Amino acid sequence: MAGENATPPRRVLLDTNIFIIAFSEPTSTERDVLGYLTDHRAEVALLLSDEMQDQLLRVAKRVKGKDWAGLLLS
Repeated sequence: MAGENATPPRRVLLDTNIFIIAFSEPTSTERDVLGYLTDHRAEVALLLSDEMQDQLLRVAKRVKGKDWAGLLLS
C-alpha cells in the first residue's frame, strides 16, 4: 500500500472478492484497502457498475445471507 504521504489513485477498480473478504474478515488486507479508500474518499472515485452491484448481491447472499448483502451495499 502507498505510504502516508503518497498521492492516492484517482480511480480504483475493485473486484467482488475485495468487498466480500473486507467485510467478512476484519483483519484482512482487503479491509485495509477499503479503509484506505474510505480515508481518501474526497480524492478517489469508486465506480460501481450495475453488473458489479448485482454480482456483489448474489455472492454476499450466498456467503452470509440477504440481510448482510443489503448491509454490504449500504
